[in-house]
Amino acid sequence: MRRRISFLSALCILTLCPFALAKTKHAPLPDQMLQAKTVCLVNQTQIASLGDKAFDELTKWGRFKIVQKPEDADLVLALSATSTVTGFDTRTSGNTSGTVDNSGNVNLSGDSTSRSRATTVSYTYLTAIDPKSGDRLWSDVKQWGSLFYPVSATRSLVKELRERIQEQESDSKGKDK
Repeated sequence: MRRRISFLSALCILTLCPFALAKTKHAPLPDQMLQAKTVCLVNQTQIASLGDKAFDELTKWGRFKIVQKPEDADLVLALSATSTVTGFDTRTSGNTSGTVDNSGNVNLSGDSTSRSRATTVSYTYLTAIDPKSGDRLWSDVKQWGSLFYPVSATRSLVKELRERIQEQESDSKGKDK
């Protein structure tokens, strides 16, 4: 049994290792995103905590000066979110008891309660927009709000943008040498 587990573990490591070590390549970002010095964060979610998380990640990154008005920015980052009801989860609980009379008839009595709740899927979007033309330059989406997605989707989106910009900048520096 131990041999089988060791073999399976080694197989998984060897199979997944090239993917873990491979550097992800993405389609190039528009030059405007790479040249931007100022950014305006527009929180369209109406959820203050999501805007705060995006603002915090942008501040930690330190690449952009964050401005208040889109017209003062080189780049607008729009944060939005959606939730969709995908079904309902119903749970029923209760107790049933009964008696049997001398003739063999069964008399049941009991109570039960049912509760239904909507099952939702929620997504956060981060979109880079040219403030002058209104053109969308880049966008990404992350799911949030379940046990399967415990990481902040908002923070992940800003970090993904950061990684993509840094990846592209390091690639262009390598070509300049």
